[in-house]
Amino acid sequence: MLLGEQDDNLPVAKVEGYLAYASGAGHPAPITTVVYPGAFHAWTVPPGRPALLRAVREHAEVPVHPVRPRGAHRARGRARAAFDPDALAACRAAGPGYSMASDANTRTKSTADTVAFLQRHLGH
Repeated sequence: MLLGEQDDNLPVAKVEGYLAYASGAGHPAPITTVVYPGAFHAWTVPPGRPALLRAVREHAEVPVHPVRPRGAHRARGRARAAFDPDALAACRAAGPGYSMASDANTRTKSTADTVAFLQRHLGH
């Protein structure tokens, strides 16, 4: 697993806790973690300003999906409806957020680490 040290969407401590729990229960996971210092979630996104995204606790709570090829629509097969910015704002306010930031150095390093991993395990 490639993890960003500053990732508040999937914190390193949470992953380490899961792995320790599995190991302590007699079922160690065959997972190796690599932690990139200073990296946030989604370090491979195109360069730009760091962003705070709002995630919601449950997909069903999202009243609309604002980005779709044919415009916004209601979630989970509900009838199509006009985009309601107030509904989206309320949804964002209710959900926890997490940070995303592009990081060219981490992107380069993580790409090299991934290629090396694949070469080691696929024999090329």
